[in-house]
Amino acid sequence: MLSLPFDSHELLSRVRSQLRNKSIADEFRDRLRLAEENRNATQQIVTAVNEERRALRIGGLATVAVLIVASLVFFLLPIVAARNRIPGLCRNNSTPDGRADRTTVDGTFASGPGRP
Repeated sequence: MLSLPFDSHELLSRVRSQLRNKSIADEFRDRLRLAEENRNATQQIVTAVNEERRALRIGGLATVAVLIVASLVFFLLPIVAARNRIPGLCRNNSTPDGRADRTTVDGTFASGPGRP
C-alpha cells in the first residue's frame, strides 16, 4: 500500500520485488510440475519392468517344465518300450525266439543278416 504522495523510487522497488517473487513462484511451480511428470514416468517404468520380470519368470518356469518333461520322455520311453516290447522304440529288442528284432518305428524291417 502506497500513501499519497508516493515516491517513484519506492514504487519501482516494490514492483521489482513483486516481479522477483512472482518469477521465483513460477519457477517453483514449473519445477514441481516437472518433478511430478518425472515421478509418473518413473512409476510407469517400474511397472513395465515388473511386468517384464513376471513374464520372464513365467517363461523361464515354462522352459524348465518343458525340459523336465522332455528329459523324462527321453529317459523313460526306452525303458517303457523295453518292458512292453514295442518294436523300434527300445534299443535292444529281441523276439520271443531270442533273435534280434530289426523293425523300425514305421514297421518296416531293417536290413541285416537273416532279413530281406
